[in-house]
Amino acid sequence: MEIGVIGSGLMVSYVLDVLKDSNEISINSIFNREKSVDKLLKIQKDFNVKYIYTNIDEFLKSDKFDTVYVAVINSLHYEYTKKALIAGKNVICEKPFTTNFKDSVELATIARKNKLFLFEAVARQYSLDYHNIKKNIKELGQISLIQCNNSQYSRRFDKYLEKEVLPVFDLKYGGGCLYDINIYCIHFVVGIFKKPKSVQYYPNLGFNNVDISGIAILDYGEFKAVCLGAKDSSSPPSNIIQGYKGYIKTDTSYGQSKSTLILRKKKEMKLYEDESVSSLLYEFKIIKNIIDSNNYDLMNEYLNTTLDVMETLEMLRKSAQIKFE
Repeated sequence: MEIGVIGSGLMVSYVLDVLKDSNEISINSIFNREKSVDKLLKIQKDFNVKYIYTNIDEFLKSDKFDTVYVAVINSLHYEYTKKALIAGKNVICEKPFTTNFKDSVELATIARKNKLFLFEAVARQYSLDYHNIKKNIKELGQISLIQCNNSQYSRRFDKYLEKEVLPVFDLKYGGGCLYDINIYCIHFVVGIFKKPKSVQYYPNLGFNNVDISGIAILDYGEFKAVCLGAKDSSSPPSNIIQGYKGYIKTDTSYGQSKSTLILRKKKEMKLYEDESVSSLLYEFKIIKNIIDSNNYDLMNEYLNTTLDVMETLEMLRKSAQIKFE
């Protein structure tokens, strides 16, 4: 799979580093605006990227790649993903897919109409560990409670405390904790249990009314899910699904998740495999296999999950009266 990248931030460098030794996937082209040309040149040198572009139309006309990876600020995901789809490219878009549900539906419609592949880059949903959770969830019997926590002290939070607002803490760029950090928790729950019946978000707001941490409640009627996310503090990430017959616990570190099924009758089952491959590399390999095999049905399963997540996120954001400017 040949990939062209839109963006030149830290995530792009991380992806390039992970994929640099892959024999199946390569990134040969990269685009960003003229003002970021120094970053492009550094990336070209560091990772041996053949072609750099500062004109989006020229980039999308290239026949050097068939798939575009979009990794820019949140508010630009929709614009660049749409441009790439209209140009006939498959797209892998970083999370959050868009900053509102309507735009997500439009992108999905364009992809489906033109038989293109469209994915949201949330590595966990492609992992074998996550697949095995879904496969074994019935072992727990009636679900009672779900608790998820993804809290990471942002490397940009110190500047925020000094009143310097970077895009991740700026509502006009789709910033904030819910769409940046807690989205992983929402994806974990919604990917297994679909959309909740009702939601409520309780954010801690910063001086510019952006959510710097918060608690999302997802109500499924017979059970509830609590999703914690923070960019102003840290704690070990974890996910726990509790049922009448036992629980599934996930221990997560950056790059890998390891889940264990534990039943009251002392049955214990490991749901992960010990692998040295990073979850991001595994994610891109799964996406490549889906594209290579023209498996539109599986692509649509992932895309439907993305749409459910985006609708849930919008409901949560509106419940707290948070508005992207």
